[in-house]
Order: sequence, then structure tokens, then C-alpha cells
Amino acid sequence: MKYDSQYWYWFFSIVFISNNLYSDPPDWSVNPPDFQFNASMTGVLIFNGEESTDSNDIIAAFVGDECRGVKTDGIIISGRMVFGLTIFGNENGESLTFKAYDASIDHVFDSTGYFYNFVPNGIVGSAQDPVEWNCVNSDLSNEFEALPSNFVLYPAYPNPFNPVLNIPLTLDKPGEISVSVVDLNGHIMDTIIRSFGEPGNYTLIWNGDQFPSGVYFISFNSKRGVAGQKVLLLK
Repeated sequence: MKYDSQYWYWFFSIVFISNNLYSDPPDWSVNPPDFQFNASMTGVLIFNGEESTDSNDIIAAFVGDECRGVKTDGIIISGRMVFGLTIFGNENGESLTFKAYDASIDHVFDSTGYFYNFVPNGIVGSAQDPVEWNCVNSDLSNEFEALPSNFVLYPAYPNPFNPVLNIPLTLDKPGEISVSVVDLNGHIMDTIIRSFGEPGNYTLIWNGDQFPSGVYFISFNSKRGVAGQKVLLLK
């Protein structure tokens, strides 16, 4: 099969974007000898309503800004991705908050909405009845800068969405354009438009009713460059 140079330009741009999105996990750490006591907590991570199945996700406990425990890998138990977190402390009753990292979208959730008062030697949750660290992200626009200045791709809205997404953009110069929906593996899931575009402001509509929940890229491609952003379909 023959591919022209524009196809390869687009393909490698998407690969470059994908490879650079998911490469910066937080450097949370704790020094256990600094503390007298510990406690254990077993739970599952839930991101935007979907339970994590990714062992690369991270959960961490904090007192203020001080990390008191971190788990950087989960294990499958009874079909669920379970994270066993050891928490450290020096006194009873310290108030702990939790942060989580979703590796699939390279995003740190500043709060899981779960709180815990430290009890030395405490055991919270189990593989059969895990704690649920529930995370909701209110900002997934995370745009990429357009390469040339002949078009602007504005944040799609609402984001997260279900199932209709609005995609505003401005085209400064006439030319062939295409706007596609790409999954996390770089596969084109849908083509929203592929045509000759005149200069102007546009709002494209994508209906994700036939697609599963998850993170997608909206990719804008023209002969002068590529732009994109990630969106979350949440059903």
C-alpha cells in the first residue's frame, strides 16, 4: 500500500504526541525510618467513574504537603486492580489526604475525596472489601500548540462529554483539512471531516454514542501542520 509524505507526517506527529503525553509520573516518596508507626490500606482507584485496570497508576497519602506513603504498582486480585498502601506516621489521629496519578492520561488528581485519621497499626480495607479512592477530573482540555499559525484548535466542550462533543476551530487560510478521532494506541476511530476548508470560524460536532468510554485525541491535520487535544468520553 502506498502512503504519501503527508500521511507519514501526520502519523509520526501523533506518535510523538502520544509518547510525550505519558512520560512524567510524580516523584512522590517517603522515608519510613522517619516515622515510628505505620498502617496499611487496601483499595482500588476509580478515575472519572471507571475503575483502574492499570498497574502503572499511583496512589499516595499526605499530611499537608508531606508524603506519608506511596504505592506505584497494583496487582490483580479477584479480577480487580488492587493497590496495597503502607502509611507512616508518628502520632494517632493525624489527618491524611490522598492524591492519585492516572498513567493513561498523565494526570495527577490533587484529591481523591477520601480522608483518613491515622491509627498506628491500623488495617483499612481488604482485597474483598477495598477502599475506593474516587477521582474526578474537571479539566481535560490539555491542548497541544498548533505548529504553524494557519489554524487554531480551541478547547472542545463539554469535557468530559456524553455523547456529543463540540470542537471549535479557526482556519486562517484555505486548504485541505481533516479532523479525526484517535484512540490511545494511535488508531483512527472516526473521521469528523475531510474536505477543502475556507477561512473562517467553525464548530464541529462529534457524537461518540457508538464508542466506549475513554480518553481520545481530537486531531486536526492540514498540509501546514497538525494540532490536537485530548478529551474524555464518560458514559
